[in-house]
Amino acid sequence: VALRADGTVVAWGLNTDGQTSIPSGLSNVTSVSAGGNHSVALKSDTTVVAWGKIYNSTSGYVPDVVPTDLVGMTSIAAGAFHTLALGAQQPPDIETHPVSLTVKRGALASFTVEAISNATLSYQWQKNGVPIAGATAATYNIANAQASHAGHYTVVCTDSNGSVTSSAATLTVILPVAPTITSQPLSVIVRLGVDSTNVSFDVKASNATSYQWLKNGIEMIGATTEVLNIPNVTTQDGGSYSVVIKNDFGVVKSKVASLRVIPANVIVVPLITSSLATLTLPVGQVMTGYLIEANTSPTSYSANGLPKGLKLNSKTGWITGTPTKIGSYRVTLQAKSKSAGTATATKLFNVQS
Repeated sequence: VALRADGTVVAWGLNTDGQTSIPSGLSNVTSVSAGGNHSVALKSDTTVVAWGKIYNSTSGYVPDVVPTDLVGMTSIAAGAFHTLALGAQQPPDIETHPVSLTVKRGALASFTVEAISNATLSYQWQKNGVPIAGATAATYNIANAQASHAGHYTVVCTDSNGSVTSSAATLTVILPVAPTITSQPLSVIVRLGVDSTNVSFDVKASNATSYQWLKNGIEMIGATTEVLNIPNVTTQDGGSYSVVIKNDFGVVKSKVASLRVIPANVIVVPLITSSLATLTLPVGQVMTGYLIEANTSPTSYSANGLPKGLKLNSKTGWITGTPTKIGSYRVTLQAKSKSAGTATATKLFNVQS
């Protein structure tokens, strides 16, 4: 048996027990040795490969099998019926490090390490560098992951020759939060020949992963983004539009927004359509928000006489904030449209202790 300069092996001669039948793909060899009916090779990764047969007093000639997890070898020698391997003491070698995970709250989180050693291995898992009591196996399971379990996990693998620490794996725990709509789609009126015939409905939502727009309660093919564009509007496009928003933890449906398509000679009386009932607010607490809505297609909004601490977004019509002064406030609401004029109404805001 001979070793080539490129780390491969060649063998010739008697092959009664496969001693010259070199294993397929054998490479990166640093030394070889030939016995009576077997051959052996030492690889650059300090592992040993053997082929052929050795003599066993009980079973006769049997395949030469290298002991499991034999690593860290520095030299080899093949005898007539045996093989010797000399190894250097070295700590465990981690072949597979734990992998970062993202799980839902309440789900199983499992970290695993694969290490090899020529001695008995022990394990100690750590979270953020602190040992975890009882976590002393190659796999560490968290059966019911919670936000408190999020962090960086490592494992120290130890044998009689030393120890080695794995790379850190990060655990991220996702809280089950359903989507929330922060901005509803608004109704639109299109006067043919007067207004633009390119219409869009849009919705804003937090924690959303999917959208599905509906027309008159029926799913629209391909309408799966937060903005629904309807180009070149005709009377056939008129109807009621809404959107269903989902994530892994829940579903929410938007308000219905209407699209009215009317001839240019039809007069539209602008009206405020949002609730005009008295709104009672606790002083010093953040209000959930009030949206000015109209039957036209408003381009701007106004609200005169708001309680102190509240403010209006003149582009979206949302009134938000924290009222800071007790009292009764009569607020004039307006929604302005380029084609249909201005809708005006009055709403009472009561701020109480």
